[in-house]
Amino acid sequence: MKILYVIESLGNGGAERVLLNILVVLQREGHECHVATLFDDDLLLKEFTENNITVHELKIGNRWNIVAALSGLRNLQHQYKFDILHAHLFFAHLYTGLLKRLFLPRLKTVVTFHNMGYDADPPDNLYRKIRLKLDSYIINNCFNRKIAVSNAVKLHFKKFLKSKDIKIIYNAFPIKNMFAMTSGLADSPEIFKKYRFNIVIPGRLVKEKGHKYIFEALPLLNKKFPDTGYFIAGDGPSRGELENEVQKFENVKLLGRLEQKILFEHLLAADLVVIPSLSEGFGMVVGEAMALGKAVVTTNVGGIPDIVDNGINGIMVNPGDAEMLAEAIADLLDNPGKIKNLEREASLKSRNFDVDNVAAELINVYENLIQK
Repeated sequence: MKILYVIESLGNGGAERVLLNILVVLQREGHECHVATLFDDDLLLKEFTENNITVHELKIGNRWNIVAALSGLRNLQHQYKFDILHAHLFFAHLYTGLLKRLFLPRLKTVVTFHNMGYDADPPDNLYRKIRLKLDSYIINNCFNRKIAVSNAVKLHFKKFLKSKDIKIIYNAFPIKNMFAMTSGLADSPEIFKKYRFNIVIPGRLVKEKGHKYIFEALPLLNKKFPDTGYFIAGDGPSRGELENEVQKFENVKLLGRLEQKILFEHLLAADLVVIPSLSEGFGMVVGEAMALGKAVVTTNVGGIPDIVDNGINGIMVNPGDAEMLAEAIADLLDNPGKIKNLEREASLKSRNFDVDNVAAELINVYENLIQK
């Protein structure tokens, strides 16, 4: 099959990372995969091209540049004659849907929903109400197949867009490659050697990741475990605010955005991984930590309950509850046997999200669509 994946950009987000994971497998299976990006953010571009994935950068400028987007996509379809166009994220599915509706009605189209955007930006003003109506029309009239990355995301789009027949295909992790990537790395990063316990908090530095509640939990934790280091890995618009908080605690470090294999090294060496999110479509970094066999303390939001069975392969607390978060972390630091049990079960659960299995599900969707 020849497939064009349309996505807003190749920034270092969960949707972009999952797309790379899956396309590597599809290419290996003999499918021809291309990617069309709309905007300039290209942090992952090198990784796509290194894996022999052709990337077409449309660079349409303004997000609402309909003419440039449709012209670019139409030209690509005319040149390569793709069997399927698969859209990821709002503007990608907007322009893919319009292309089908206005110019190529026989085009086979698929959309994947990755987040719960209407919770973060509810349709509470005229602009958002118009955008919601447009989105609902495009999704329900211009796509042959609809996919959600978690049950929570499926219910979200069913509620807001009145969309039916959404299939769940979870995000994917290249588990074998993750361990191969970290083989030969040091047993523990140098910065970890100062502390008895080391906790890594990975994720983009945005409000939705709940870093605020780590800082609220720290006074409680530092009383009992003063010899614990907390390492925040990631970057984003909240960095300045978090830098101010870090200055209040000697045992908290901002690591910035880490190269993936270095991030995995830190996760593997950590005693715990903590992800106090307020919202997650799936919880990519939760799954990555579990795939590496780590005990995770996270929150009962969005798609995380699809990954974590509370008390069995991870611990979930209520979002925004710093006291509950502190108690969960303290309980595990007090009980290394619990950590070992969680690590073992996390590794087993993560096999459900191995990229080979997820790619096979996706291929099945494509084949059924083409044969219809």
